[in-house]
Amino acid sequence: MDAKQRRTIDESYKLLFSERLHRRQNDCIWRAKWNSSDRWLYVYITLEFQSTPDRLMPLRMLTYLCLLYERISKEVQFNSKTKLPPVLPIVLYNGDKPWKFSTELRNLIDLSPEQLEQLLPNFNFFLLEENKYKDHPLSATRNLVSALFALETSSSDKSLLEAFKAMKNWLEHENQASLNRAFLSWMKGVLLPSRLEYINFEDVSDLEGVQSMLEVTVEKWKKQWKREGLAAGREEGLEKGLAEGRAEGRAEGRAEGRAEGREEAMRTVFKDLFNAKFDSIPEQFTSRIEGASEAQLQQWCVNIVKAETPEAVFK
Repeated sequence: MDAKQRRTIDESYKLLFSERLHRRQNDCIWRAKWNSSDRWLYVYITLEFQSTPDRLMPLRMLTYLCLLYERISKEVQFNSKTKLPPVLPIVLYNGDKPWKFSTELRNLIDLSPEQLEQLLPNFNFFLLEENKYKDHPLSATRNLVSALFALETSSSDKSLLEAFKAMKNWLEHENQASLNRAFLSWMKGVLLPSRLEYINFEDVSDLEGVQSMLEVTVEKWKKQWKREGLAAGREEGLEKGLAEGRAEGRAEGRAEGRAEGREEAMRTVFKDLFNAKFDSIPEQFTSRIEGASEAQLQQWCVNIVKAETPEAVFK
C-alpha cells in the first residue's frame, strides 16, 4: 500500500461486533481505496494476547471474517453485479513460544473422502509474530506494524513512551491524518487502559495530549520507585522488586539513619501503590494497614497488581 493509498484509509471499521459475538476490543478493521479506484480493500487485524499459539486460529479468523462480510452485506445495496470486498486477515501474535501451527483452515479438516475436497472451505490468514520484530529498529523501518510491536512489547513506562514517540513521529512525517485518528483511538481504547488503569485518557483529544500524560506518568513513577528503593526490581516483577527494594532500603536506612525500619518502609510503599491505583485509602482499611506485619504488607502489594477493587487487595 503506497502513501497515496494510505491517505484514503477509513477508520470507521476499527471495531468488529455482532449480536452473536462479544465486542472484540483488541481488533481493528481498516479499509482503503484500492489502486486509486472506487473499490475498497479491508484490512482486518486481530491482536492475540495469549501465551501459546492457537491451533484453531484459522477457524476463529474465518468466523470473524464471515461476521464482517455479514455486516457489510447489510450496509451495501446488493444487485446482480455487486461483490463482497477483499479482506486481508492479519494475526499479530505476541506469545513467547514460536507459532508452530498451520494458518490454513484445510489442515484442520479431514479431507477424506477426496470427492468432497473441492467443496470444503479454503481459508488462510497472514501471521506476524512479535518476537521476530522485537529488535527491529523502529526509526529505520518506519513501519506501522513494527511500531505496534514495539508498543505491545514495551516492558516499562519508559520504553512505552519511547515507542509511542517513534510512532507519533512516523505518523507526523508521513502526514497520516486518518491513521493518526485510528492510532489515537486504539491507544485510548485498548493499549493504555490495560497498561495504566489508574489514568483517565478519555479527555485526551490528540497524540500530543497522550505524550504529555505519558511523560508526566514516567517521571512520577521514576521518582516514586527510586524513593522506595524499587527501581532496580520493577521491570523484573513486583515481587522481586519488593525484595530488592527492602535490601536497598535497609542500606539507605543505615546510611541516612532512617528510624522507621523495614516494616514502616513497606507500609509506605503499600500506601503509595494503593493510592496510585485507587486514588485514596478507604477509612475502614486504615487500622488494618497500620497494624499489618511486613509479610502481610508485601502480600498486599502483590495483590494490588490484579485487584479490581480496594476490597480485593486485602483478601
